[in-house]
Amino acid sequence: MGKKQTNSIQDKTFPIIEIIRHYGFSRAVIFMILALFFASLIIGYNTLLSSYARKSILEQGELNASNLAKEVELYLSTGCDIIELNSNVTNSMLENNASSEEILEYITTQTDMIHNSILPETTGLYGCFNGQFLDGSGWDPGPDFDPESRPWYIEAVANKGSCALINPYLDLDTGDIVLSIAQTLPNDKDVISLDLTLSKIQELLQNYAIDEKNTTRMIVSNNGMVVAHSDEEELGKNYIEETESFGAFVLHNCNRHRERSFDISYKGMSYNVCSIPIGNGWRSISIVKSRNVYRPLKIMLFVSVLAIIFTFIIFSIITVRTGKRTLVADNLSNILSSSADIYMSLCDLDVINNTAVGIKNVNPAIAKAVEACDNNMKEIFLGIMQGLPESPTKQRAIDFTDLSTIDERMKDNNIETIEYLSYGDIWVRARLIVSKRTPEGKVSHVLWMLENINDEKKERDKLIDMSDRAVAASEAKSAFLSNMSHEIRTPINAILGMNEMVLRECDDESIIGYSHNIQSAGNTLLGLVNDILDFSKIESGKMEIIPVDYDLASVLNDLVNMITPRLESKGLELILDIDKTVPHLLHGDDVRIRQVITNILTNAAKYTEKGSVTLSVSYSKASDDDNLISLNVAVKDTGIGIKEEDMNKLFSEFERIEEKRNRTIEGTGLGMAITQSILSMMDSELVVESIYGQGSVFSFELVQHVRDFEQLGDYEETFKQAVTTKEKYYGKFTAPDARILVVDDTSMNILVFTSLLKPTNMTIDTAGSGDEGIAFALANKYDIIFLDHMMPKKDGIETLHELMEHDDNPNKDTPIICLTANAIQGAREQYLEAGFDDYLTKPIDSQNLENMILAHLPKNLVIPIEEETAEEEHTVKQTDEDAFLPDFIFTIIDLNTICGIKNCFGSEKMYMKALIAFAKTMEPMITSTVNYKETGDMEDVLINIKTIKAAAEMIGADWIANIAYDIEEDPESDELDEMLHELFDSCRQLCSHLAPLL
Repeated sequence: MGKKQTNSIQDKTFPIIEIIRHYGFSRAVIFMILALFFASLIIGYNTLLSSYARKSILEQGELNASNLAKEVELYLSTGCDIIELNSNVTNSMLENNASSEEILEYITTQTDMIHNSILPETTGLYGCFNGQFLDGSGWDPGPDFDPESRPWYIEAVANKGSCALINPYLDLDTGDIVLSIAQTLPNDKDVISLDLTLSKIQELLQNYAIDEKNTTRMIVSNNGMVVAHSDEEELGKNYIEETESFGAFVLHNCNRHRERSFDISYKGMSYNVCSIPIGNGWRSISIVKSRNVYRPLKIMLFVSVLAIIFTFIIFSIITVRTGKRTLVADNLSNILSSSADIYMSLCDLDVINNTAVGIKNVNPAIAKAVEACDNNMKEIFLGIMQGLPESPTKQRAIDFTDLSTIDERMKDNNIETIEYLSYGDIWVRARLIVSKRTPEGKVSHVLWMLENINDEKKERDKLIDMSDRAVAASEAKSAFLSNMSHEIRTPINAILGMNEMVLRECDDESIIGYSHNIQSAGNTLLGLVNDILDFSKIESGKMEIIPVDYDLASVLNDLVNMITPRLESKGLELILDIDKTVPHLLHGDDVRIRQVITNILTNAAKYTEKGSVTLSVSYSKASDDDNLISLNVAVKDTGIGIKEEDMNKLFSEFERIEEKRNRTIEGTGLGMAITQSILSMMDSELVVESIYGQGSVFSFELVQHVRDFEQLGDYEETFKQAVTTKEKYYGKFTAPDARILVVDDTSMNILVFTSLLKPTNMTIDTAGSGDEGIAFALANKYDIIFLDHMMPKKDGIETLHELMEHDDNPNKDTPIICLTANAIQGAREQYLEAGFDDYLTKPIDSQNLENMILAHLPKNLVIPIEEETAEEEHTVKQTDEDAFLPDFIFTIIDLNTICGIKNCFGSEKMYMKALIAFAKTMEPMITSTVNYKETGDMEDVLINIKTIKAAAEMIGADWIANIAYDIEEDPESDELDEMLHELFDSCRQLCSHLAPLL
């Protein structure tokens, strides 16, 4: 205890300036003057030398870069002058109706003259005249060459009569860098162009090759390509793509700096850079290593710094010895007085006695108010808050300072914080901190802390605004992609549909060849647009997983039918490895499963040039639940494979692997990203294994519910049995003398109705609306009338009542049966009360229909059929009416053919008729729905939506039926227009697929 304790504050080292100010200034001033003079002399001299050296380097670099830029501009302008001259001549020839042979002769002559005298580096004149490509050098690109798709044509047209310098490119055949110069003729359609090999620019650059050890010169085009370089190995590189190179670093800084000359540092080395712009965004760049020039100056500067440091060390030793104790006391005082400077107000509030003690108050008004809190603290603080400027935060601030509720508010916590807009429009943060409680747990003392956060709030608001704008931009992008895809798909579908008619009706082989090209390109374009639409749906969260019962054999057959033609066209073998023990009836989203496997198979076909593609399907137990299995799917190919460093690009949006190598393969780069997203929505993921040059394996595992454990067996045979199985139901009667009327606005429903009753030999009249049905009923006597309930303009109940009001109605006693999809409890009573004799629910069951007719048809008109006779007739008719669906029907992803055939009572012929009826009736149905929507007739809109849903369900178009169902469920949705757009677009797309049936 007798030892002296050390005071940490007293032992602290203090700034020299503080020590000089308090003690020993008179004795240190001489040393200060000498040190500053010596330091300023050395630093000034070093600065002058550095400035002179830098100025010389920059002036020399700028001079050389400028001279080189002028020569390059002169060289390029020569090409532009040639194009300008020949543009005028060829335009005059075209105006005088010169033939293609005359124009070709002219540009051939000019090509020889230019090559032999003006520009030896050119390959000659060429262009597109009257839609025909002509080349003065004699080059023949072949019949498939489309000049209007080439960059020189596109950019020339975009420049509208001005001379366009096209981005240079590296000619892989010659190794030369080539630049195209092009210009449109006054008609804005024909283009003349000239190719220059840029070796001349390299020669110009070599003329300025001085001090190459420390100087680098280059000419870079606007697309980042190195046109000329001191180091010839750099020629042809692209500094925008090669982001890690020194040249790319220099180019990036050139684009970032506005000054012509500037300094950069790269991997510890300093450089002076001069960048001179050339026309069309090119740059002449001179780079000088400044390290060797500045090294002696840096040594001198280092010695100067040492001298200055040495001087100040001596000065500090002298001054520090002059009485440190006073500084210790002053510093301690400053620390204690500044500890609460961050707070505008710091008070101790006595909640029980209603008083306050001000600890720190920057605002005089608050300080005065706190001093006046003599047993009135709560009211005064509440009054301060009530005087705040009007804002959304004012009431919260008032509630916050209501200390009468503090026990309830801070029962389980000791700190409460709020931010609000205070006086002078300053944002503040207030805190209440419980410092003391009574033995009963009530709050007795709290600390009030008020902090100015105005600057912090502004920065936070900026970040929030940036985040909101980023989200808005993302939503705008998704909306644009979605709208653009929808708008493009409509004309594409029309083009493909009309092209299909050309293929069917034209006999000219050349035109048929053109049409096949249109069909191929159109299908490719439609696939790209569909990818973008799927991607936008995934981004906006609008893609849903809709599980249904499905037959695995149907899925496999559709996939095989889809991929086989593509593989055969490339000479590839399709190998199937299907586990025969897989359960055949599963529950899941078969549409998305088809889409995923289709994407993987198509991807394998794209990138495989020889060998095979193998589709493997197996399963394993997924969990303790016996009704769950893990469906294992793998696609193996013998294609080009994927480099390890490219694996991270595989699932990136709009990015393709080895772009240069695979530039001829169509696609958006979205297929795998969409596939991975869809699998993620189904709690799975795509696993990729690949060996570059040998092939890849894409696989995934998907948990599915089992509806029937019957094994798949030979899937092809299972599928055929599922398609051809027909329920053995035979007609019970015939009634050739009976006559009935069917009124339904949906042609597909009438098709099914008449097909089911065809064996009865009854006379069946059909009407498509309530008014048409009334006209039939007033003109003819019927034995039974079937009347659909939900019809636009005039529904079944209104039609019935109007018919009964006619005095001359011959069918007042005729049984009238309501056809309805409304099978809810109480429906029978509703229809009987409306005046119907009975009702029949849709979809119509053949047995229920015949039983209904037998119950209401006069007995004298019925001729019963024996079962043996019916079976013989059924066998004969089945043989006569068996039909086989075209293969392409099974390749339509969104069409569940198995379900559709079952809905048509196992008859492929009836299913074919249903598909044709769908394709014919959808466009008129869409048109009428749009008209109802525009006139505000939402009742008829929903009737049409029900009709579309019923038609889609019948043919197995589950995706369309689901969209229609969503509209039915929420017709008041804010997204109704978008859902209708998607519904109509999906219907039109399916109709375009079904066009060959028409």
